[in-house]
Amino acid sequence: MRAKVTVTLIGINLSALLFAAWAVGSALSDSAFPQAKQPAPDTTSSSPTIFAQFSNEALLSSPLFTPSRQPQSKLEPESMQIAPPVPPRLAGIVKEGSKARLVLLEAATGKSRGLINVGQVFEGWVVAEIRQNAVTLTPSIPLSTSNSGGELSLYLHPDPAGNDLQQPSDNQSNFPHSSH
Repeated sequence: MRAKVTVTLIGINLSALLFAAWAVGSALSDSAFPQAKQPAPDTTSSSPTIFAQFSNEALLSSPLFTPSRQPQSKLEPESMQIAPPVPPRLAGIVKEGSKARLVLLEAATGKSRGLINVGQVFEGWVVAEIRQNAVTLTPSIPLSTSNSGGELSLYLHPDPAGNDLQQPSDNQSNFPHSSH
């Protein structure tokens, strides 16, 4: 019976000790360590903030640990300007009878050459048209809307009489013209 009394007294002492620790802890936290008061929520807004209206993409697009939590700005396609590729040099035109079939183009660096047909790409330019004395090229990637068109005519030999030479139109004036 003595063992039962001892166990009961130990249980009562532990309960009293826990109660005393709780009472002292709550008294210290209220007086010695005052908590910062949270600002009252803004009740003047007409609609409450509903977090369910935000998509996961919107939440993930904002950097998590920066003070401003603003999403990164993206450049709009209209503001991006892509410079046209460096035009190649027209080295020759291969004819079959009286019809021009292929052009021999050389890269501006001189490191590569190619026999190119209409519709094929060489160094960032698509061969749009082959004429007797000239070739018309267009960029293989779409340029910004500020560059109007982007066509380029390269001439094999300038004809003194002006025959078979297409004069550059307004949309071709921002590209150099080769006269080899």
